[in-house]
Parts: sequence; C-alpha cells; structure tokens
Amino acid sequence: MRLICTLAVMLMLVMNDVRGQGVACGTEATARYLAPMQAHAQQIHQHALVPSRTPRTFATSVYIMRQSDGSGGMSMNEFEQIFAELNAMLAPAGITLAVCDSIRYIDSDLYYDFSKVQESSLTNQHYVPQTINLYFPNSVVTGSGTVLCGYAYFPGWQDVVIVDRHCALDGSSLVHEMGHYFGLLHTHGISNALPTDELADFSNCLAAGDDVCDTPAEPNLTGLVDSNCVYTGNVLDNAGMAFDPDPFNVMSYAPKPCRTQITEDQYQRMSYIATYLRDDIQCPTLTASFIVDDPVAVCTDQLTTTLTYNGTGGTACFWDINDDGIADYDSAVIVHTFSGTGTHKVCLTVTNGVDTVTQCHRDAATILDLHPLPYTESFDSLAHGAMLNPDLHYGWTVGDLGPNYGSYSLLIDNYHYNAVDEEDYFMIGPFDLSSIPVPYLSYRIAYAPYSADRWDALRVEISTDCGATFDELTYAEGLTLSTMNGYVPHQWMPSDSAHWRLEKIPLSAFYNDTILLRFTNITGFGNNLYLDDLTIEPDPLLAFSFIAFKVHPASSGGFDLVWRTADQDLVVAYEIERSRDGTDFSLLDRITVEDPREAVFHYHDGSDTGGQYRIKGILADGSVQYSPIVHASSKSEQPGRAFPNPASDVMFVNDIGGNSPPALYDLMGRLRAVPVQRANGHYRFKLDHLGSGVYLLVNGSTAERVIKY
Repeated sequence: MRLICTLAVMLMLVMNDVRGQGVACGTEATARYLAPMQAHAQQIHQHALVPSRTPRTFATSVYIMRQSDGSGGMSMNEFEQIFAELNAMLAPAGITLAVCDSIRYIDSDLYYDFSKVQESSLTNQHYVPQTINLYFPNSVVTGSGTVLCGYAYFPGWQDVVIVDRHCALDGSSLVHEMGHYFGLLHTHGISNALPTDELADFSNCLAAGDDVCDTPAEPNLTGLVDSNCVYTGNVLDNAGMAFDPDPFNVMSYAPKPCRTQITEDQYQRMSYIATYLRDDIQCPTLTASFIVDDPVAVCTDQLTTTLTYNGTGGTACFWDINDDGIADYDSAVIVHTFSGTGTHKVCLTVTNGVDTVTQCHRDAATILDLHPLPYTESFDSLAHGAMLNPDLHYGWTVGDLGPNYGSYSLLIDNYHYNAVDEEDYFMIGPFDLSSIPVPYLSYRIAYAPYSADRWDALRVEISTDCGATFDELTYAEGLTLSTMNGYVPHQWMPSDSAHWRLEKIPLSAFYNDTILLRFTNITGFGNNLYLDDLTIEPDPLLAFSFIAFKVHPASSGGFDLVWRTADQDLVVAYEIERSRDGTDFSLLDRITVEDPREAVFHYHDGSDTGGQYRIKGILADGSVQYSPIVHASSKSEQPGRAFPNPASDVMFVNDIGGNSPPALYDLMGRLRAVPVQRANGHYRFKLDHLGSGVYLLVNGSTAERVIKY
C-alpha cells in the first residue's frame, strides 16, 4: 500500500510539473480545423478596423467531474473564482459567459481522469446542444497518454472546451482554451513543432502566424522565457531578423503566470467570431427531445416500443404519432405499436405553461418487412431502409450533392466525425432471394481518404436470420476504398461521374434465403463517404435460371423430381439435396450434364421420408444457382399441421388457404412468431429467437401445440 501511495504522489508531482511548463494545450490547429474560420478571414480582418463590439451572453453548460462516490473534483468556491476571472478577461470582447441552468456533476471514475478518446462517449451522455459545454476533469491526456492542460475546438466544430481542473486554477489556461473557442490562434502560429511563418517586421501579419497584427511575431516560447517573464531566446525569423515576442500574451507558450494579456486586435477577432460564427449559443430552458427504445423492427409489420421525453423544462407532453396534428398521448413516457413497413414520423410538443416547442423525427421508428425484388434505391426519396446511429453523433443521412453531380445520395460525414472505430449502420431488406435468378447486389460508391493516418472503412454485411447475426460480404478501407488517386486533405465531395465506382457483389450463395443487408461505416476521422443507386436484381451475365421445379409422389413409392432450366449450356452438373427442416440440406445425388441442349431433367427419390427438396445448378465458372425449395409431404404429415414437431430453429406449415396466415402464440396468448416466407405450398417460420417450451399454432379455425427444443 505504501508503494502504491508513493507512486501516486510521484505521478501527481510529475503531472503538476508538466502542467506548470505551459506546453500542454491539446487544441488542434490543422488546416482541417481552421477551414471554417479561415473562410471568414477577410471579414475578420475588416472587423478589426471597427472599434465597437456588440455585447453578447453565451449560455455555458458546466460539468465538474468527480469520482464515482462523489469525492474529488473542483470545489464550488474554486469554480466561482475562475469563472469570474474568465468573464473579466473576455469582457472587452463583449463576451459574457452565463451558466445554463445549474452546475452539473459527473460522478464517474471513468471520466474523472479523462482521455481525449473518451470524448464521444462523454458528450453522448453529457452535452447540451447550442451551449458551450465546459468540462473540468481531474486530469486530461491524449489517447497515447500525453498529459494536456486541456483543449477546445475552433468555430465550425464541437461546442466543447475541456480543461484539467488544476490547470483551470493557474490563471491563464482556462482563458487560453476559451480563446481558441472564440477563434484565437497561438501567437507562434498554427504549428507547435515548425517555426512560425510570421516575420518580425510585421510585413505579413495578416496572412501568417496568428493572423493578428498587434501581436508581435514569435517562436514557440517554451523554455525561452524565464520566471521573471523575460525572453531569453535568440531565435531568428525566416528573413534572419531577431524576434521580439510578448511573453505576457495569453495565447503564447510563455510560463502560465506570465500570461495575463489579450490585445485589442485579438479582442476584435473574438468579437467577430462571437457575433457571426458562435451566434447559435443560447440556453434551452424548454426542449422537446425524446428517445425511442427500439427504433427498428425486422421481418414483421409491427413494432411495439417505448418513447420517452428526455428534454428540459416541459410540464406537459403531447405526442402526435399519426402525423395528423392531433395529440395521441399526453404523458412523458408512452408505449406505442407502429404498423406498416417503412419509416414512421413522431412529433412531440411540450409546454411549460408559457412557451411551447415541438420536435419531430421523420424516422423515429422503422419497420423492415419483406420487400419485393428487383430492388432499386436512388435515395431521391428514401422509402425503405433503416439508419442506426449507436453513439448519437454523426451517422448516415441522405444529402443533396447539389449541381456538381446528380441529386441525392446516402452519405456519412466522416470529415467532422471526430472519433475512431465508431460504427454506424444502414440496413435494407428483408428480401426473398428465391424470387429472382442469380441475384446480385450493386451500388455506386465515392470516397477519398483524408491522409495516411485519417481514413475510414466500409463493411457490407448480410443476415439470414432477420438481423440476429451478420456475416461479412466485403470490406475495404483507406486507399483500397478510395475512388480518387491518393489522399485529399480537405473536406471532399464527388463533383464528377469519374469520382464514383460501381461495386457488384454476387448473392447466389444465398439464393434460397430471406436476407437483410447492412452497410457499416467505420470512422477514422477521415473524409466523407457516399453511396448511391443500390440495386438487387438478376445478374444479366449469368442468366441461367430454373423455369420450373416440381415434386410428385411416385406410384411405386418415393417421389419423382422434375425440373426445367433456361440457358442450360452454362451448367456442368446438378446436385439434388433434401432437408427435414428447410435449413440443413444433405446431398442425395449428383447428375453430370452430358448434353447442354437438354433442358428437362428427372430424378427419383425412393425414400418415403419426404421433406424439403432443392436442386443446385453448378455453373462452369464455379458459381452455383439454387432452385426454389419444394416441400413433399410424407405420409405422417397432415394438411395445415406444423412439421417438424418438435422443431428447433425452423418450422413449416402447409398452406390450407383462408383469409389469414397461421401464427404462433405462447401459452399466455402473446404473439411470438409469424411466417417469414410463403412459397411452394407452405409457410416457413423462424423459431431461433424463441426459448424452449410449448407454443400454440393457430391456423384458421384449428389450433395445435408446438414444442420448441
């Protein structure tokens, strides 16, 4: 225990020493992060000539991290002191920060000592839109363990400022990071490692260094200013002239006690940013946000889920589920059953007795039921498919490419998605592939990776069990995924047909399955990814297909199988397969094609077992094509009854006609399963989601007990 305590004390001393060096600012000033602000460079410089500054108050959501037991963290007295000092420093820019609602405490050992890679998970849980979200953890490090005093984002990015609580008390680090938030650069320029490009004679002050002309050009001052705030360096600029820096500027890397000043031009820059690029900040005292517990249902035409109001300030809630302007529910938590394939819009209106706000989600719930083939989706009006965004940050969306190319496409903004290995999903289906011959998936893709260490990936997956599990069809990342040459170190979008590539994936191996497809984006903080023109259709290059397949009881016992095919010259052999459950097939026999002109084939199965039959056509190129599955009843099977019974994962019921299909209920009368497929004279049920036990099959006017093992 003594050793552990000693190590902890040593670690704190090291961290405090690093904090004291004044070099641990984690704000990234790359071209990517500066682009939104630099687009206003001319206006910012013109604004510097205007002496007046419009006062503005900015709502600030303040979070103090404590340990899980509530101990540790910044005290209220400390916060009140530094917040008052911060406002005093920002006041000449016309900027005042006001706490939105009240101080928020995050009691979590996970976030108490904070790593930058945790930002997405932190802000997913603790973040108020349209406010400055200011966090005070016990410590801050990068993903690789480098100690930081804090970091912020420039205009155009996240409304996030994170400062080590110890650094926040040093008199300048908090102002330094808030300066970045309002558009100030380091006085030594955008790079901490490379020499500044600003000259000591001020001749290029509007286009180099920190883009401010009343701050003298300077090198990175780390180690070049003594404890008396005197510059001790002898560094020369690119023209050979000696620098004469200002070690008192808040945005420098001088020792922190020295950094006490902000110049007039810096204040003017902050004033412009506050007025024009941070103008959406306000404290939302009344919001109408809500969450949906289970937003997607697959292989059914109904979805029962819970919707919960999670906004602020509302004293009464009114839910419009049918998009008819009429309130269907009036409580904060509701349970609703959505019906019908596609997306379902939900609007929530809340009031506090004085004001009223409404928030709508056009795809609050999505039901994916069997969709006919062939299938085409151009995204001009997305009517089928579900988008899942697990971390609630950036995700798939449908966007307009404008006049540059085409119209709408499916896209994900990885350029602004500051996360690594987060997955977002777009799902389409389910599709019964047995309805078309030689099915294949095609889509167009456009993508350009940002750099060698900032690239993203796309994984295309398939499910044959209504989304319970997925298997990978294809995967590509970085330059392999790219449709451009090399890297594109700026936000990119396709502007020419040559920027797109057609991808084609055969699906013949799943010919007899009902499938669900999933496109998974894996972000690497790279660049935008676009998809368009998704299709599932017969492959025109492999047009071989089964025209007919019949199974008849033979007079001598057993069953006769007869099938006809088109484009027979593509086939080298047929394999006859049989199954008892429609899932696991065994080989009965193999027929080699002798005469390619022959198109009608016969096979006799001498067994009276019956079951599910299918024919596998093996093509010359090694690919395969399956016939539809045909059921042949054994003598023990009765019309309208379930088989096999007991059943494992799959069960069949003969179609006896009638107005409604059969359905499976538990012994409490709750609906547990409906057919996932109707073909060849029987219904097919998937039972793998059910627990073992006894269920009741209702088929027309009859009922039958079914055992699931």
